[in-house]
Amino acid sequence: MRDLSDLEVSAISGGGSLLISPTAGGLSALLGNALIGAANTVNAFQDAISPIGVALTAVGGPITGALHQFNDYAIYQASQVVDTIGKALGGTITPEYHYVNEWIKGID
Repeated sequence: MRDLSDLEVSAISGGGSLLISPTAGGLSALLGNALIGAANTVNAFQDAISPIGVALTAVGGPITGALHQFNDYAIYQASQVVDTIGKALGGTITPEYHYVNEWIKGID
């Protein structure tokens, strides 16, 4: 019986990424988590100011409502792209989406 190398342990435990070598896996995951964290920050800010958007939508009518939803959806799509890149780099943070909270779950 022999001891496993760091590379073998990393491969067995799922470390590293298909795009980045295991030796850079830690830095890659850090970058991935930073990207997901940045997207989560944008979405948390949207959640924080959502009462303003809801009020403007209620007062402004259907056109304002459609513009509000389109804006939230565009940021949702961009966040998903950033989160996908972050996960491909090895990021493990769970994404949070304002669009899902407001328009799908209806939490507001």
